[in-house]
Amino acid sequence: MKFIYLFLLLSSISFAQETFTYTGVVSDSSGPIPGANVTVKGESKGVSTGFDGKYSIKVKEGDVLVISYMGMKDVTLKVTKNHMKKGVLLKSSMNTAIKKVEKTIAVQTLVSKDYQLEKEEKDTLLPVKPSGSYFFYDNQYRFGDLQKITKGLNKVYHLQSGHDFLRIYFEANLQTTITTPFTLPQYQNTYAQGRSINGNLTYQSPQSNEIFSWGPNVNTLEYSNINSPYYTQGEIVTKGNGNGKSVKLYDENDFYKPYVNYRYSISSTIKNNNNEYFKFLCSFNQDRSFLENVRNSSWTSSINTFKNLTKKWALKTSFSYDYNKDNFSQSNFGWTKVMYANAIRPIHFNPQDNLILADGTVRNYSKFENNPYFLLNYNQDTSTSNQFSGLLDMKYKFNDSYLNFIVSGQQSNLENTNALLPNAALVTTPSFDTRNEKYSMFNGTAIFNTQIEYKTTLEGRLQFTNQNRTLFRNFYNGYTSVLNFPNDGVISNAVYNHQSRNEASVYVEAKHKFEDVFGYYNDSLEFTGNTSLTISSTLLDKTRYTGNLGMNLKNIFNSRIDLVSSYNYNQMEPSLQNNNLNFNSLRYALKDVNSLYNSQELFTSQQTIPTTEKQFRVGAEANFYRWNFSMEWFTKKVTDVYAPVVQNKIYQWHPAFDFQQKGIEIDVKKTFYFRYTNNNYYSVALNFATYKNKVTAIKTGQNVLPIAGFGDMYKGYVEGQPLGVLIGYGYARDANGQMIIGADGFPLQDNQPRILGNPNPDFNVGFDHVIKFNKITVNLTFDWQKGGQMWNGTEQVLDYYGKSAKTETERNLTGYVFSGVTTSGAVNTTPVSFYDPQLPVEQNRWVRYGVTGTSEDNIIDASYFRLNNVKVTYDGSFRNSRAYTYQISVFANNVFIISKNNSAFINNPLFNSVETTGLQFFNSPLAFQSGIAVNIKF
Repeated sequence: MKFIYLFLLLSSISFAQETFTYTGVVSDSSGPIPGANVTVKGESKGVSTGFDGKYSIKVKEGDVLVISYMGMKDVTLKVTKNHMKKGVLLKSSMNTAIKKVEKTIAVQTLVSKDYQLEKEEKDTLLPVKPSGSYFFYDNQYRFGDLQKITKGLNKVYHLQSGHDFLRIYFEANLQTTITTPFTLPQYQNTYAQGRSINGNLTYQSPQSNEIFSWGPNVNTLEYSNINSPYYTQGEIVTKGNGNGKSVKLYDENDFYKPYVNYRYSISSTIKNNNNEYFKFLCSFNQDRSFLENVRNSSWTSSINTFKNLTKKWALKTSFSYDYNKDNFSQSNFGWTKVMYANAIRPIHFNPQDNLILADGTVRNYSKFENNPYFLLNYNQDTSTSNQFSGLLDMKYKFNDSYLNFIVSGQQSNLENTNALLPNAALVTTPSFDTRNEKYSMFNGTAIFNTQIEYKTTLEGRLQFTNQNRTLFRNFYNGYTSVLNFPNDGVISNAVYNHQSRNEASVYVEAKHKFEDVFGYYNDSLEFTGNTSLTISSTLLDKTRYTGNLGMNLKNIFNSRIDLVSSYNYNQMEPSLQNNNLNFNSLRYALKDVNSLYNSQELFTSQQTIPTTEKQFRVGAEANFYRWNFSMEWFTKKVTDVYAPVVQNKIYQWHPAFDFQQKGIEIDVKKTFYFRYTNNNYYSVALNFATYKNKVTAIKTGQNVLPIAGFGDMYKGYVEGQPLGVLIGYGYARDANGQMIIGADGFPLQDNQPRILGNPNPDFNVGFDHVIKFNKITVNLTFDWQKGGQMWNGTEQVLDYYGKSAKTETERNLTGYVFSGVTTSGAVNTTPVSFYDPQLPVEQNRWVRYGVTGTSEDNIIDASYFRLNNVKVTYDGSFRNSRAYTYQISVFANNVFIISKNNSAFINNPLFNSVETTGLQFFNSPLAFQSGIAVNIKF
């Protein structure tokens, strides 16, 4: 038995002599009722309610209104003097419970023609096939979606579609991606391991521990019949002294293999006609790498529910679990070391042969450098993380307001192992450590939101948060061989640190909207303001603030132009977690790459000061003939930004600098429709952004604050300069900027590092294109960066070792005169040979400056143009059903790039860390990706 309620709301009257107009709304518990009859009892006049349930009728005092509707009991309302008082808007409400008989008798399944037959007053029909469409008030049902048609005693049919019953949805996704690295260094493939000795280019075997490839042409060498622990084919000797077999060459870029990744996910949803649901999601990713046997696996599962507890109370829940395992992480610079070792080896040295020699040492081409496969096979740099999070959200609705009570929590655990391997090059004290970081967070929030009419919204929020971070780290040493590594170590040091933070905050937000501000239709002015106060246990002054004001003027002067502006003041506290340990590389010079070790930690102080950000934005948006234009200008000032600061060789986390930034962002979009339908169209969007920034203060007492890179080549903050300028060693120059040339004809090196470049671009542009024709959609995305500079440290090191393609073509260059002046100020006229065999190798064009080199030579333009993404999607269905659909996408990423240097790309940062953008030092190569993704819903 079902009860239906009929309400009369928002009634008001206005008089005209003896009669007046009575207005109101007819509705039931589901909303307004269109088509209800409103008549004056005893008279023939009457009206029907409109689509929104509203009606207006002329009446006089004493009249009785009769409101009737099929399937509901009539309701009467007598007009009295109370309704006449000053003609003000009155509200009357009548709750009349009306019993409607729903008893039905199941009958034999009927086809469409049976609708025309006279039936008993109580029947139920089960449609067996589609039979067109039937318009039922404001809802259109397709007969193919109908599950039941029920007729009550009053001969009114009630349609029930599949949406009125419990429904179960399933969704499955499968994605396969083939990845091929392509921004790879260019190597020389002509010259062997060795150097010039007594005026001759001489081959040096691995036993000599020669690190350079400044030796003779490999065509002058051959294998011999003498057994070699380094070459399975035999010792390498000068031609004529061996067995006549030419020396085999090994392409360094064969080290990087294409690989295939798989990603799977499946989800199910159970939903009823009240939009209550239960959702379950499970996904699994297995990501391989271009490095042999390197894997990253992740698993995610989640459950989300929504339930109406009563008519006013609703509950949402969310629980998720995430697991990730990486068997070769970059947490200890392992990838950088491996790619470095592969790049500098001689072209005739095969690193895949026996890794360990008979004496237990590693088979390297030199004891001063590593074998990349040794680092891979004995790797101990791993990472495992798991995280559980949950949320309960209780919502209470009343009138135009609601209350939210939200409780959420998170528990995560991160485990790392890091190592300096025994027998690895330049490792004097092998080390192994285990790092375990536990983090927990609890948050409780209460939110009150109310809407006054539809113009004003008020919201208040109370929040409490507790965070805890505990770090355990144990260091082990005492290793002599990889055979007992890492199990037989002796603990040498232990680090324990516990951090806790409690926060309580109050937040208030208000919005108000003014309409018809200028007397034009549909113009409005909306103001938004919010502020918060937070008390934190780890703040020095215990409190921090936020305040934001915004204005949005829409459809100004009926011109389809909107104006927006905002001012934001935010104070932020640094996070407890500092898992990015890449600052450790600043402790090492370039020549010490093989010794890199993430051994130091950063901890947030228990007495911090907040970082403060002030930002002002103003912009406009216009819409004309399906063209959409928007432009925004902003200026921002940020003070007390935290960064790693070294004090007595120990890095600490401190508020270190201030900066300001200004910028303009422009968006343009246009859609062209084909064949007079919205289903076929071409859409193009352009995004333009340009930013200028500047460091306004360094607060550590230093002139330069290094933030990422190495001790002798890094990104840093310098007062008055753009953020993250490139700092390193260059050539000595006079007051006019001319290079100073030494007596031997080569430029002199500066004895102090200086600013060499600026990685910040002049502007960035994005082009997005969408073409849709019937069931096929094509997406193309381009991006363009103009300006900005980067340091190509990979090229710098390869030059030093004699491994770059440049040294292959230029090492025999003679008679070259460097442009500059001598120490006396005269114009330089001394010719030089880039590599004179008569001179020691340390005096050639590139080795003379050391591996640190003159980084000035390797500062390159970072401009590029890229076809970033191409995607073709087909949307289909099974048996033309909207309930059973599938989507197949074929895609390609990083399709092509046009840049000044094909082996370096600024958006592919060092150590995969955003702080190192602009530094190229054996970075993971950018890759071309192609694949297919399938999505099925049923």
